[in-house]
Amino acid sequence: MIKFAIIGTGIMADIYATIIAQRTDTELKFLVGNTPEKTKVFAENHYIGEYSANGDLSVLLDNEHIDAVIIASPEWSRENEFKYLLNGNFHLLIEKPFMADFEKAQHFIENLKTFNKVFQYCTVLRFSPKFDACKRAIDNGAIGELRHIVARRDSNLERVKRVLGKTDLAYWLAPHDLDMLYYLTGSTIEHINTMSLNGGRSDDDYIIAAIKLKNKVCAVLQNSWCTPRVSNLTQNAVFEIYGTKGKIEVIDSDMDVRVFLQSDTYQPDTYEFSSVNNENYGIFYNLLDHFVKRIFKSDIVGNKQVLDAIETNMKMCSLLSESLRK
Repeated sequence: MIKFAIIGTGIMADIYATIIAQRTDTELKFLVGNTPEKTKVFAENHYIGEYSANGDLSVLLDNEHIDAVIIASPEWSRENEFKYLLNGNFHLLIEKPFMADFEKAQHFIENLKTFNKVFQYCTVLRFSPKFDACKRAIDNGAIGELRHIVARRDSNLERVKRVLGKTDLAYWLAPHDLDMLYYLTGSTIEHINTMSLNGGRSDDDYIIAAIKLKNKVCAVLQNSWCTPRVSNLTQNAVFEIYGTKGKIEVIDSDMDVRVFLQSDTYQPDTYEFSSVNNENYGIFYNLLDHFVKRIFKSDIVGNKQVLDAIETNMKMCSLLSESLRK
């Protein structure tokens, strides 16, 4: 039985807490939150017996019964948390982004190179059946040599309010698709040119980046949040790969099920965090399952691939951010 602690009380913390509770090989024992009232409600909802508020990690660090910690707190609090946790005795699952400042992150990335516990980064699209099928097709040469990629992942005016002014928005939506560019092509950025309305700093804004990878594959990345919340039927996450023998399209926002009502039309989640026989599955379940299996196997060797993903992802986000400031 792997005993977990979670740092954070937001959407992702709720998803991980739900998954941990339904498994027979994991147990959620401790919570670190920020606002005392919200922390208490979260702990009660998920039957967590021990918790601390105001970001207090001291009680967690003294808890000898915790095996693994999920860092699902806002990225702007990560620097303080890493100072404690990278010197602790816990396996770590780190939500994206690792941090929102590459220079500040470098010290902690170096520490991870000698970290003697299992750690995992939330490269969740690597655990997607859609992108796995995409990678296998590319690796098998099905579409020939890769030529260019179009990646679009959008949000809205309401969701951006949570992060606006608190973090660099080049690290908000982009990490997932930048990781896919690297994962599917094996190449990093050689050159990037970015356009936006307000430098990616306001709610009425977007990021459109023209990217040339070192293997000469080109890509267009779009993140937009300037529109209001509309129907979730919109194709707000699309990934297209063009090759010399064919093309692959991944409609990552399509759940394949549509419900039509008199006054509304929507699609329930059948992909990220879906329910089957009253148990939750999806790409976040796949990620956590992989992490748990690595812990049982004491798979420290696998840390090298994860560290490569973290470091590369942070560098690519940093280049995107720098391009916005030019």
